[in-house]
Amino acid sequence: MEKGLLFLPMILCFTCSCHEMIQNVEHLRDTISYEKVSYFKHPVLASDKPFRYRLTYYYENGEPHRWMELDDSGRVITDYIYEYDSSWTQTGARYREESAVEFSIEKVRFESDSTKITEWIDSTGRVYYKMIDNLNADGKTYRASFIGDKLHGYDSTFYTEEGFVKRIFFTNTKGKTYNDRSFNYDSLNQNGDWTIRTKVMADTIREIHEREVYYDNWFITGNGKFYEGILSTGELSENVINFSMDESIVFLTRTSNWTEQTAFIAYNKSGVFTEATPIRELGDIYNGAISPKGDKIIFSVKDQDNEDIWLIKKKDGQWSDKMNLTKSSHLQGGYFYWFSDTEIYFYQNKNNGDIFVGEIDDGKVNGY
Repeated sequence: MEKGLLFLPMILCFTCSCHEMIQNVEHLRDTISYEKVSYFKHPVLASDKPFRYRLTYYYENGEPHRWMELDDSGRVITDYIYEYDSSWTQTGARYREESAVEFSIEKVRFESDSTKITEWIDSTGRVYYKMIDNLNADGKTYRASFIGDKLHGYDSTFYTEEGFVKRIFFTNTKGKTYNDRSFNYDSLNQNGDWTIRTKVMADTIREIHEREVYYDNWFITGNGKFYEGILSTGELSENVINFSMDESIVFLTRTSNWTEQTAFIAYNKSGVFTEATPIRELGDIYNGAISPKGDKIIFSVKDQDNEDIWLIKKKDGQWSDKMNLTKSSHLQGGYFYWFSDTEIYFYQNKNNGDIFVGEIDDGKVNGY
């Protein structure tokens, strides 16, 4: 019992945060692809910066893909990724909070159109905490029960006529109310989506929330960051970034050491790039580029003044056949651009940085 009570504040904070963020989903469908909410303490001065950010990405069908909470420096402190079955019914999620290396697991199931059950799973597969959502006719939570070793209490959520969250509060089993907050929506855009709201607690304005809403599929914020929190993480420096011909694959490198970079790859799924994963088979590289078909990567490895050119191919879903093209062709270089599946442009440092045109043929690269 004591363990459950100690764990309760963290769970309540996390789950209430989820409810607040996953608001107005029906209204967002087929319209919003990406949103960014900046949180300011009230009152706000012209020189003030947000103390927190919230990013949410949506698939092209309007279902949420991922939301992230960032601190004032842009570092991700909470990362929540939705999981669905083939009919786009949510089956769970993976989430990672600050300092955690591995993702934790949620399992989600629906007992009916009006009852959603979320279970938190430990490393042995045991359910250690449960949330039961009672859903209204629009599929939004109006009451959520939190259950550990016993029932801890309820979240109650109320909505405006537009479907925005109006008020949320927690009630324990003795009837005492905690964390009661209301939201006033002060500005709407031409599509009827809110852009500015105030958070009120105990009849006092506590925070101002400014929301950027995007309806295209470019996923670029007002500050020019591309896929903020997913591809542009703010944790390491991103260097080269390029796409396959059909733009279904993106290749990039990240580093804290310019000459030793890690290659990453991400795939477009249902209209949004999901997770960037490292390509371990490449090891440390200097820079690189993915081929138009997405089945080859040419890259450079820097060793003092030498910049060897390598090529790796993808077969049966695995990166293999790693070849040293410099060894076979006696050419060095880097910063590649694929013109076609065999023709590339690249630079040579030892030739005053002149651009070369090369052709890859039978494990060799021929420069012109």
